[in-house]
Amino acid sequence: MRQNHSLNHRKKELKDKPEPPQPPRIATTPVDSPTTTVLVGPKTPELPTLPSIPKENIPPFSQADGDATPVVQVQPMYPAEAARSGQEGWVLVAFNIDKLGNVTDAKVLDADPKRTFNKAALRAIKKWRYKPKVENGVALAQANQQVKLDFTLEQ
Repeated sequence: MRQNHSLNHRKKELKDKPEPPQPPRIATTPVDSPTTTVLVGPKTPELPTLPSIPKENIPPFSQADGDATPVVQVQPMYPAEAARSGQEGWVLVAFNIDKLGNVTDAKVLDADPKRTFNKAALRAIKKWRYKPKVENGVALAQANQQVKLDFTLEQ
């Protein structure tokens, strides 16, 4: 009997715990230029890695033609050392988008300051997902995409 009481008490404790806070969503706006700028703050939590989906479970693409559009944009983590020293900067990243909307071949084209924010920018960009470009109902890969990530501290 005592064991049941202890088990019921544990169940009640689990029910009373508050839900963890949800990570913030990133608002995306389509841009006509080939380079997009994304602002990054120092306290941005890293979002969980997306699960991989077997190819046979991927739904067919829409028949509507159009360029690749962002579906998931993971915010980079602000490097702790840069945040402590009050350092700000930006990273220009080039990448390709495959037929499934995954980012491939991401590389830093330019950065200021050099190398300070590169790893954080690349780690985040590789987690981005796109609705791929569609022409005549067929999903296509897109090469030579660019995005500029601005790392700024909150005032």
